[in-house]
Amino acid sequence: MSGIINTIFKGKDDKNAPKVSAPATTQAESASVPKAVKPAVVKNPVATTEEKSEAGQASNPDTKTAKRIDNDIYKVLSGPVVTEKASAESTNNKYTFAVPVSANKSEVAKKIANLYGIKPLGVNMVKVHGKKVRRGRTFGQQKSWKKAIVTLAAGDKIQIYEGV
Repeated sequence: MSGIINTIFKGKDDKNAPKVSAPATTQAESASVPKAVKPAVVKNPVATTEEKSEAGQASNPDTKTAKRIDNDIYKVLSGPVVTEKASAESTNNKYTFAVPVSANKSEVAKKIANLYGIKPLGVNMVKVHGKKVRRGRTFGQQKSWKKAIVTLAAGDKIQIYEGV
């Protein structure tokens, strides 16, 4: 057991123990043994605007931006609001998202542009107060949140409500 711990902590307990090194190889030996070469893997998580327009999505070139990977997107955009009213407004190019109370319009617009690659025309915010609830004798309140209603240009679409 102590051998495993020593290898984990790299001999912190055995300061006086001799260190064992790998045997030295000559230049001729290393030249005769070929090393394995890994093929280069190209990852392209960012879809360009040309790929989107070729996919059959009609849009304005002014509103298209490149998608960017941003780790803070889901701190601002909690998720889409899936209701009858929100899905009916999607025909008017208005999409509704749940956001935290601390979010503002400019943050939401930037995160939508980063996530979907579409620059919104406008963002409207509505604060939804938490309902008062009661469990037995104790009273409480649900968490408050905001709705962000994002307006897009005429040809732009976000596929949220498909299959719902």
